[in-house]
Amino acid sequence: MCFNNQTMAGSIICNMEKAFNSVNHVLLLSKQPYYAISGKAELLLVSYIQNRYQRFQIINSCLNSNIVTKWTKIKYGCRRFQFGPIIISVYINDWPKAREHRAIPILFTDVTSILITSPNNIQFQGDLNVVFRQINEWLKGSLLSLNLNKTYFVRFTNKSTCTSDIQIMYEDKFIQLLKRNFLGYLLIILFLGKHTLNVLRLN
Repeated sequence: MCFNNQTMAGSIICNMEKAFNSVNHVLLLSKQPYYAISGKAELLLVSYIQNRYQRFQIINSCLNSNIVTKWTKIKYGCRRFQFGPIIISVYINDWPKAREHRAIPILFTDVTSILITSPNNIQFQGDLNVVFRQINEWLKGSLLSLNLNKTYFVRFTNKSTCTSDIQIMYEDKFIQLLKRNFLGYLLIILFLGKHTLNVLRLN
């Protein structure tokens, strides 16, 4: 286990900024062949996001005015309900392959956690910053971004773990350290899933 071996362990919990509104339809459809989406499944996905239009109506009762915009084609976004979570999962499914580090991603729609383990504090600091850089570069290439107000770093420690201050940054972006007691860590682990527990045991 990480704690018994004095191995550093932590997780970057990423929250994507308006992910459901930012899905690029052209980029999404270009990923279909890589996931073997074909036949009726492909037709369903294409019909769900293509050839959709929207317009807005603004009614001002004070000025007794009614403004209606022109119909415009929808090129970005998907509904949060119905097929939304599936579309987001397809859209970010290549995220793990974009990383060069052995960190383990756990994908869950617009909230993704990255589990990192390192043998010592110095390498831990470096690994965290490498992973954070790779996260931001992949998101930029996918026309997405992080919501830094909801993106946190959680460090798993016990009384015998040797700790030091950790600073995770990329360009002008910083991650907040989520401070919790052991019960808080337990709740976070349960949120991340059993896979996290297995990784902590293996290391």
